[in-house]
Amino acid sequence: MPKFLGVNKDFFKSWTHEMAYVLGFFTADGCLTINPRGSHYVEFNSNDLDILEKIKLVMGSSHKIGCRKRIDSQLPNSYRLQLGSKEIFNDLVKLEFTVNKSKTVKFPKISDEYFADYLRGYFDGDGCISYSNYFRKQRNKHFKYIVVMFTSGSKEFLIQLADIIRKEILIKSPKIIYHSRAYRLSYLSNNAVNILKYIYNNPVIYLDRKFKKSKLALQFMDR
Repeated sequence: MPKFLGVNKDFFKSWTHEMAYVLGFFTADGCLTINPRGSHYVEFNSNDLDILEKIKLVMGSSHKIGCRKRIDSQLPNSYRLQLGSKEIFNDLVKLEFTVNKSKTVKFPKISDEYFADYLRGYFDGDGCISYSNYFRKQRNKHFKYIVVMFTSGSKEFLIQLADIIRKEILIKSPKIIYHSRAYRLSYLSNNAVNILKYIYNNPVIYLDRKFKKSKLALQFMDR
């Protein structure tokens, strides 16, 4: 007899701060699948075990997180949380997600109240941050820089994302470029700082690694 594992099947039926975050993360690093027997699955993938454990907790899931160990020991292990639920699958379809969504993903309709959570979730999945200083010979001076970047296989998605960031955080939308088989939306200097302050203002859930790096970046820029 098959073992039925628990999960909150109503999780994506109504907006909460946790739901918005998880939806943002799913937009970046999740997928919908249907196996040959017709079973419906919702998957979350990450190299960071801790964030999948947090998602599992807020979704009330009793599913096991799988681990794929790399042959090359220099590469991080990858983890997968797979939920078998046609109801959750269909709720995500209603939010306009599809199987093989990487290049067709559409931006879901989100109220202002939950956009920071959604953006933080997407940042934790398909975003990155870098900061350092550089020396300009012309001025004989060191300058600090910080970059916050979002990537996607869909240019249209990033255009919509940039438009909402412009309206919510009041910063100009940068040019979207295509590099290494993906589109990139990059914010620099004060714009990057403002995005980090926005998404980490009383966050309810986040990826520890990026939160710590973002905190160090903000401290670096304040020095």
